[in-house]
Amino acid sequence: MKRGENKGGGLIKTSNGWSYRITYTAADGKRHDLTRTTDSSGQPLKTKKQAQEAKAAHLLQLKNPQQQKEKTYYITFAEAWQLFEEKEAQSKAEGTTKKYNSVWKNHIESRFGKEEMNTTTTQELASFLLDKYAQGLSFGFVESFLKCFYLLFGVAERAERLEPGRYARICTNKETKLKMPPKREEDKKDITIYNSAEINQIARICKNEDDGDIYPVFLLAYFCGLRLGEILGLMWSDVDYGKGTISINRQLQPTDDGLFMLCKLKTEKARRIVDMPATVRAELATRHKASIKAKEKTGAAYKDNERVINKLVTPHETITSGDFVNRRSNGALVTQNSLKKIQKLIKAAGIANFHFHALRATHISILAGRNVPPSEVMRHAGHSNFNTTLKFYINSTTDAKQQLLNALEHINTNEKKYIAHYADGTEKTVTEAQKKAAEEFAKSYPTTENTAPIFTEIDDKN
Repeated sequence: MKRGENKGGGLIKTSNGWSYRITYTAADGKRHDLTRTTDSSGQPLKTKKQAQEAKAAHLLQLKNPQQQKEKTYYITFAEAWQLFEEKEAQSKAEGTTKKYNSVWKNHIESRFGKEEMNTTTTQELASFLLDKYAQGLSFGFVESFLKCFYLLFGVAERAERLEPGRYARICTNKETKLKMPPKREEDKKDITIYNSAEINQIARICKNEDDGDIYPVFLLAYFCGLRLGEILGLMWSDVDYGKGTISINRQLQPTDDGLFMLCKLKTEKARRIVDMPATVRAELATRHKASIKAKEKTGAAYKDNERVINKLVTPHETITSGDFVNRRSNGALVTQNSLKKIQKLIKAAGIANFHFHALRATHISILAGRNVPPSEVMRHAGHSNFNTTLKFYINSTTDAKQQLLNALEHINTNEKKYIAHYADGTEKTVTEAQKKAAEEFAKSYPTTENTAPIFTEIDDKN
């Protein structure tokens, strides 16, 4: 059967599957000719049987309209946003709600606020995303518009204000859903990862500048892979020296009026317990003791008098002199603003692309490079999306790439092999690289017990 032929009772074979066609006269005398490629729930018709069943269900609905639940589906984008603010915003992380609010107020509301969601097409939404991207906005920023659209359609779906199948077509169906425009070449960047030389330089600056007050932040980001907000929100009660673990329960973020707040983590998966390497454990223990002594010695002059709004409780409360891990030697709370000087010094030292979040990325990349199972890395990092974790398994550090190049240099089709004759009478077949390593080791650490074996080349020509 040729593509596009209408055979088999109004069933049509298409390039992507099947569709069905219905022609009928309504009660008002109007003639209707409908073609559908999806069923009533918005799922594509991939087989002839699915098309037959979908057509039969549609015909039944047309013949027995009184048996169908009468419902009017209507909602504007502005009404969906209002429902989100009233019923769902409180369950989202503070930063997420703030981001969506900015995207809605500054970009989406003026274009789609009065539009009816059941009549707005995927093409209209896709064109809007493409226009914004073409204006020079970053790919990540435009992606937040896409997520806001998904959010609004989800709100409307849960309120039962969308036509059946519409949410699936726009938000979940792989073939029909709204997607981002293709990335510009300049946006196709790898995850920022620092090599060992850069890490050493960053560590030295963090340890030697500003009395080393930022050094714990570096350690927690690089050795534990914590997000910056998680680090700044840590309290001493979260640190278990006996078990060598840190509990991640909150994050510290700035407010619009210049204060700071404790709020929910980025996602529920971000709530976790991470292990502390010995280096981190020792540094935190030293800092903890020093902070207690400094407060006792300084007294009222100790600057732990900041006000932090705790949005994790209802009603919200204000915390003064909180038991935060990251404080300066004078007691002042370490915040995002505290890091600006160190960031400038690191960039001036030649690491122009420095930002603290890349320390976390470097940590995760190291775990991936050492073949830690992705599921364990996902749990450790607090990722909610498995694909986020997998990105680190296809991005390698400069050190790892150099190791690969070194290994490739030793790969050839005719590598020499040797028999190593040891002083105790044993023999072993080794490669040329193993022979060289044994000779260099014996040369570097000469003792009567550590002498290189005698090597005899194996002739494979015969």
